[in-house]
Order: sequence, then structure tokens, then C-alpha cells
Amino acid sequence: MDNFNNANILKNALVGVEFEFYSNLPIDETAKQLKIILGKKIRVESKAHSDFEVTKDEFKIEPDMSGGAKLMELVTGAIPYFEARLMIINVCKWIEENGYTNDRSSIHLNLSFDKDKIGDRYRISKMNVLKFILDFDEAQ
Repeated sequence: MDNFNNANILKNALVGVEFEFYSNLPIDETAKQLKIILGKKIRVESKAHSDFEVTKDEFKIEPDMSGGAKLMELVTGAIPYFEARLMIINVCKWIEENGYTNDRSSIHLNLSFDKDKIGDRYRISKMNVLKFILDFDEAQ
């Protein structure tokens, strides 16, 4: 593949998300409802930053004490961009209807690319930095 357009880039992008939010429901019920909405297994952890490694098929929800005792964090595995986009919309809608956020909560996006599809040729380390800087549209 000699040229990547936006569709090719997005098709090969993988997105993992960390949602920090407050739920009006206990953590077990929150996990149960998000499992139904997302169609993914959601493991409930008892402590923040647990050792459980999320996958594309199994996420985790755990307390996040950075925002007080009721802040929760849903951590997802890396999934394809188009699936992740729908997931973000659905989780944000669920939070809006069943919980809330404030200045102590946030969303973190982890972006990577499927190296088996992109290959070494398109790695960021191979980028022509000068060309990137000269082509960069600062107004955008």
C-alpha cells in the first residue's frame, strides 16, 4: 500500500478508552448495565489500578480514588476505531442518563495502529519530520 488516506488510517486504528465518571448505581449494577450496552464482559475490580489486563473482549471497571470514593473508571481494551467510536457514544449517553462527571473526572484515549496491517514502512519513527512541520496547517 503506497498511500494511506483517512479511511485507511481509521480502518487500521485501534482505540482503548478510560472513562472516569460517577454512577448513581453501585459498581456491580453499573458493570451489569454497561455489559449489556457494550456486548463485552466487564470485570469488577475492588481496587484502583488493578493488575487485570483488559482485552478487546473483556474490560474492567474499578474504583478511582482520584475523584473521591464514588469515582469509577471503565477501562476498555484496544478495539477497532469504528467500533470504539460507537462505544464512546454509548458510554457517554449512559453516563448522562445514569451518572455524571465533574472536573475530577475525564476520558483518556489510547490510540495505536494494527502493525500487521500497517507494517514498518508507516511507523511514526519513519516519518519525515520536516515535511510534516512544513505541511502542518496551524489554522486547523
